[in-house]
Amino acid sequence: MRRCWLLRRGGSGPSASDNSRAGTLFARICGQSPVTIEDFDRAERLSFELAGPYCPFVAAIDGGSAASHANMAARMRAAGALAYADGRRVVGLTRPGFDWPPFLANGALVLAGQASTSQAALEQDPPGVGAAYRS
Repeated sequence: MRRCWLLRRGGSGPSASDNSRAGTLFARICGQSPVTIEDFDRAERLSFELAGPYCPFVAAIDGGSAASHANMAARMRAAGALAYADGRRVVGLTRPGFDWPPFLANGALVLAGQASTSQAALEQDPPGVGAAYRS
């Protein structure tokens, strides 16, 4: 209970509101709805540039809890990714050249990603990531 109270009070741990912002922005970029002025605000708060190209990814920690996925998503956002944890995995977008080695040091991390792609390509057919996000 104390940890939940700390999270609500702005203590240490991943921000649920940042995770929600990231999920909403990810859905908009992948073409599920038009980008709004609020999305520009979300992107600014998350320090994520809306202009592509993007590199979509999905990552999971083998045997990881929802909390471990939320922590990983928060670390990815701090490193510049648009990362959304849904409990079982983290989905999102990075910019080309994202620094994956610190995350790959975790031998339990399973990562699938795609090379740089445009927003138009994401809107037409989110390459596995969109399907992972929707399931």
